[in-house]
Amino acid sequence: MYKLFPGFSFTGEQATTYLDIYQRELMPSFPFVVIPLSMDAHALYSQAPSLFWVTMAAVAPQPLAVQEELRQWLRQYMAEHMIVKQEKSLQLLQTLLVHLAWSDYHYYVYSDATNFLQLAMSLVIDLRLDKSPDMSTVLPKSLLGETWTVLNKSAPYRLGVPHTLVEKRAVLGFYHFSSMVSLLFRRVPQLPWNHYLGQCCDSLIDAREYEADLYAVALVRMQCISDKVSGFLPPTGTGDKDASVFRPPMEIAISGIRSELEKFAHSQPAVVSHNSEFEPLIGIEMAQLTVLADVFWAYYHGLVMRLYEPIISMRTPSIPNSDVFSSGNFRRTESLWQCLQSAADFFASLQNIPPTQLPLLPLTANALLALVIVTTSRLLLLESTNDWDAGPARRNLDFAAALTRVADQFEQADRWLQGAGRRRRPQEDTANSPCMYAFRLRWVRHWYLSKISDGEAPNPQQQERGMGPTPTQVSTANRWADVSLESMDMDFWPELFYGPIPETALPTPPVMGWQI
Repeated sequence: MYKLFPGFSFTGEQATTYLDIYQRELMPSFPFVVIPLSMDAHALYSQAPSLFWVTMAAVAPQPLAVQEELRQWLRQYMAEHMIVKQEKSLQLLQTLLVHLAWSDYHYYVYSDATNFLQLAMSLVIDLRLDKSPDMSTVLPKSLLGETWTVLNKSAPYRLGVPHTLVEKRAVLGFYHFSSMVSLLFRRVPQLPWNHYLGQCCDSLIDAREYEADLYAVALVRMQCISDKVSGFLPPTGTGDKDASVFRPPMEIAISGIRSELEKFAHSQPAVVSHNSEFEPLIGIEMAQLTVLADVFWAYYHGLVMRLYEPIISMRTPSIPNSDVFSSGNFRRTESLWQCLQSAADFFASLQNIPPTQLPLLPLTANALLALVIVTTSRLLLLESTNDWDAGPARRNLDFAAALTRVADQFEQADRWLQGAGRRRRPQEDTANSPCMYAFRLRWVRHWYLSKISDGEAPNPQQQERGMGPTPTQVSTANRWADVSLESMDMDFWPELFYGPIPETALPTPPVMGWQI
């Protein structure tokens, strides 16, 4: 019997079953913490107890109260081992990665995730996982080794000791997660990309210890390319009005990154991007390969959309009336249209993922869904100008129908989770509570329809059965029905995804950092 606290315990058979589910179903989607198939539950518990518990938490069904108690336990565990005992180990880093990837099954990162990310960053730095251990960069008579040993008594001296593949996966996983959270939520500084991280990618490809390493490296390198956009985008919250003007140099830079992303994505091996001519691989079923390819393209389209997202808040430079119809005046139009097309492509890729596979995706994939929903709603409700008309855009992309399809997918996934005895993401802690995702997506749909004109709203006879908003959804959405895009403050998007915010709660940062 494995017992963490009352309400969260497992028999040996249950632990074996849940570990097998994690290894075969969840792990391929976030292959940065690999638990070998040869390792059983007892061995994992003996060698890495904290990793064992967060793995169980990712799979085992549990009430919302138990989920909250698990998060509190992990905070106490990390404080005791990292702050009080000054421990620094790969196990702690892997524990944080698994928790961050699988515990927050919602659209918004919990506030304590910021603390966990900072702790993970400190582990990466103290263990020197982001730097080459090559001794050739250190002077022969350098005292760096002795100094490091004295100042970091609980941390091993890493210079000259090659990193293992397990360590390289962990640091790449942290880069991927921190970069995604920084890019989408502006929460924490990300781990800077450097040449050694590229070498870690090459090492995983060359070793081919697990075929899922190809997928992991593809996600990391694609993220690295998209991160370049942060180098030339204007900073937020500075009040610099000149920085909000869309100018040709920015268009050129975005187009260059878009081309690089496209070239990289289409150069990936079949196991990553397409599997029609690929044989099943050890540790990954053919059905999973299909799903991973669809998820990969969803990542790609989401990251492309992120390139164009800042342009929504920008304006075109002032031009003489005689040049109002010049081609240069419509460069912003083309970029906004590319943003809209990326949203449509993302929804198409998401639609290809079977409902039974949606619950297996990590937070990074769901964060992209949040980005696409938020950005699409902003784009389709953008005030008409001389270079943008939201009417044709709404006719080109039926956002309400897309939300309906995604909500239906999550409802099907929730029914499967109930039948399979898996962990659900309910709206409330009751047996018949609807799925959190489906509930919120229908909420967003109702809010969106309340913002557009009656002539553009779908005909009631054309709406799918069961799509009518519940009284709770209507009440909550109507509170924001009169909110303009310019008035959406830091309370809007959190409520959109989480419901009423207690009056005693501290203000929560917006889902996207750009002003809306």
